[in-house]
Amino acid sequence: MNTKYSVIIPVYNAAGTLHRCLDSLVDQAQGRAEIVLVNDGSKDESLRICREYESKYPEIKVIDQQNAGASAARNTGLDAAGGTYISFVDSDDCVPVNYFELLDEAGDADFAIYAYVRVVGDKQIPVDIPQSILKENNHYDRIIEIVRNRFAAPWNKRYKRRIIEEKKIRFKQDLIIGEDFLFGLTYMLCCRSSCACADSIYCVDESSSASVTRSAKYNPTQFVKIYEYAFPVVEQCSWDDIYRERLLQQLDYLFCRTSFVAAAYQQKTEISDCSLKELLQGFYDQSRWSIQPLNATHALMKRCIKNKAAPVYWAVSFIRNHRAGK
Repeated sequence: MNTKYSVIIPVYNAAGTLHRCLDSLVDQAQGRAEIVLVNDGSKDESLRICREYESKYPEIKVIDQQNAGASAARNTGLDAAGGTYISFVDSDDCVPVNYFELLDEAGDADFAIYAYVRVVGDKQIPVDIPQSILKENNHYDRIIEIVRNRFAAPWNKRYKRRIIEEKKIRFKQDLIIGEDFLFGLTYMLCCRSSCACADSIYCVDESSSASVTRSAKYNPTQFVKIYEYAFPVVEQCSWDDIYRERLLQQLDYLFCRTSFVAAAYQQKTEISDCSLKELLQGFYDQSRWSIQPLNATHALMKRCIKNKAAPVYWAVSFIRNHRAGK
């Protein structure tokens, strides 16, 4: 099917929200998009609903597979996609009636990012793209700002399938968290142009706890693993040295922040801190102590990790996360 857009939707036990999701897409998809539904071993009526829509709408393609997780489902969708551009939608979310018109606003840019809306109970909370991203004209500075602001989710973005296939970019299936961050980071480093749009393109429903992409439980080992993948991706990219070093600084800062969140989690759950400290030391033994800190907070966190200053480390972790309401 020669089409402009491929919308990939992983589906897992989403019978309660799947109608809403698909109804927001099917009418406006006619003639311009294919919708790839990947049923990831659902145990409810999700597959039946998928087949029902497939029989009514030629734009819909259904793939049924054994449960393997969100990353595997998205990868299956990527393997089957035929559109010029790729977008991702979660089965418990929905999109506005002008979804594809908004995607079109990015023109021929390799990468595009949009605002979105969070739904929490009866409240709709707009999540705007920061002005530092919207007003940035330099592609590399814009990507650094996107990483700094931690816009990791794949569903408020547009990708070119050609780049994904040429660079063999896929979601890491051994990660239960952070796989979307790593996918986006890897992809953005392969782009030559980008676009940031102020319009809201997506409605993410945070009232559901059954989402295939939000059900993964926190795991400190996984957090470290994300960065074990991410640092080489940045170090080996083709960017000019000055931009690469700035992005490495941002990545190192995010790693330090993440390690403090991990510490706070272990304190809450009364898990021993030994494994985490060993993980952090092991990571930095293989990594780059020479990366210059962005600020005093970054320098303090990095020093605590390097010097194994456990009492200071855990105290700062507690204070930071207590103030942040973690």
